[in-house]
Amino acid sequence: MLRTVKEDDEGNTKKYYELTRHTIQVDWFACMDEIATLSLTALSIQTYWSSSLERSS
Repeated sequence: MLRTVKEDDEGNTKKYYELTRHTIQVDWFACMDEIATLSLTALSIQTYWSSSLERSS
């Protein structure tokens, strides 16, 4: 887990500017997807889109 955190931190350092206001900036979708996967609550994109299309009809 610590290795994953370090790798993510290094990737974010390369992606975002080195300013104090960017200290906790991450790619939101990738982060939320990883949290959902780790907590076993992830939805497949097909399930999500088909249910959202049904609700909008």
